[in-house]
Amino acid sequence: MKYSNSSRSNCSTKVVVVVVVVVVVVVVVVVVVVVEIVVRVVAVVEVVVLGVEVVVAVVVAVVEVVALGVEVVVVIVVVVVIVVLVVVVVL
Repeated sequence: MKYSNSSRSNCSTKVVVVVVVVVVVVVVVVVVVVVEIVVRVVAVVEVVVLGVEVVVAVVVAVVEVVALGVEVVVVIVVVVVIVVLVVVVVL
């Protein structure tokens, strides 16, 4: 049985269509996977940034508490010095 040129052309056209469809599906799947990976990486980066913000907030709070403690000590020392000076002057 001999094939005509039109049936060969029709067959090759079907092969091309199938190949194009397969390529399009593969590209779509790859794009979806890449987008999903990017979304997950962004989520991880957000968590890391949040963690850094928490650490910075804790460090700032500790520094503020230490500074407040230093201020209290300075005030106490000044008061003691004033009291000592007053006692020395009075006596």
